[in-house]
Amino acid sequence: MSYLPLMLNMDRMPVTVVGGGSIALKKINILMEYKPSITVISETFDEEFKKLNVKKIAMQINRETDMAPFISRSKLVVIATNSNEINDLVENYCKKIDVLYNRVDRKESTVIFPALLKMDSITVAVSTSGSLPGFSKFLRDQIKTSLKDYISAFDLLKKIRDGMPADSYSKRYSFFEKLLSNSDFWLLVKNENFEKAEDFAKELWEAMK
Repeated sequence: MSYLPLMLNMDRMPVTVVGGGSIALKKINILMEYKPSITVISETFDEEFKKLNVKKIAMQINRETDMAPFISRSKLVVIATNSNEINDLVENYCKKIDVLYNRVDRKESTVIFPALLKMDSITVAVSTSGSLPGFSKFLRDQIKTSLKDYISAFDLLKKIRDGMPADSYSKRYSFFEKLLSNSDFWLLVKNENFEKAEDFAKELWEAMK
């Protein structure tokens, strides 16, 4: 199965999580940063769920009709119980009504959770397509170490970009290719000489006119 990496606007998106254990909790904590509307269905809930601002419905799922009122209104379903039978039931219903789902105990899902790294306005997602989530997390941590050297340039680059003509897309693209591959520019950033780095960028832009 091939996956197309996307970033979705999940603000107020209806999401149903089936399961009230520690794995479901981890998924919910990831999702909450993107502000969806989360409903959690489970027969029991771990103690930590009391701290979550989500809708909790205590119920046992034995058949499609038990979950249908909730899942049919959802855009995404996270399947995270410790019962293969229940997980199968929920997954099959999601397939039946064509709802995106993530099943935590199998990699064959329509949605996967990559290892995310967020630093300021930068988000990096690392995925092994669900095969080795531990390796995804390891790679994310390795990237984090390198990213620190570049993250300080974000505000400067955005300032430079915002000051450029709106109709200069092709030229802007070439400009940033040259600027971001220039070791002198990054040396100035690394040494926190941001004014000189900005002057360097302006000179490069002028030279391309």
